[in-house]
Amino acid sequence: MLRVPDFERYDLACVASLVMGGAASSPALVREARPRFGAPYSIRYASTECGACGLGTAFDADDEEGMHTVGKPRSPSIRAEVRDSDGAALPPGEDGEIWLSSPAIMHEYWRNPDATAQTLRDGWVRMGDLGRFDQRGNLRITGRTKEMYIRGGYNVFPAELEALLCDHPLVADAVVVPRPDAVMGEIGVAIIVPHDASSPPSLA
Repeated sequence: MLRVPDFERYDLACVASLVMGGAASSPALVREARPRFGAPYSIRYASTECGACGLGTAFDADDEEGMHTVGKPRSPSIRAEVRDSDGAALPPGEDGEIWLSSPAIMHEYWRNPDATAQTLRDGWVRMGDLGRFDQRGNLRITGRTKEMYIRGGYNVFPAELEALLCDHPLVADAVVVPRPDAVMGEIGVAIIVPHDASSPPSLA
């Protein structure tokens, strides 16, 4: 909607709030949307498996929460943890896989016991996303378990790089993927969509 050429001529007085789900919004999108729509912006994080019950940023969130996290659990009955590969909960600041629990989680994947066993554990849903909690209890998404790559022994989360690239004023969209490298093992390759194809950003 923000890319509609004559966006500014529309009367948006009826827009009371913006609620986004499906994926974490980039800081650049939140920063642009809030003033142009003249409305608060909340990012919601959940999945079908957990009954669409999850986390969310507050409508009055400051920039750190509202642009870089998916907030906190939306009710006391919703629990979220970041866990290591053995399933142990991690403290704030440490990266791991996100697990959610709510009274609305699914019973099973129909006729797929293997997928059910992989995803459901003792009333928790393994989300398949990676993240970390900050000291204020807000969850930051850092990527997908299947998307992370290792560059010279360092874990790299494409979503973090994509958010950084999309913050550049000349970049409309970006995606980062790994490719094999003889020295580093893997390195990231960024594919950029410029706002203006006739004036793309330089490599520098």
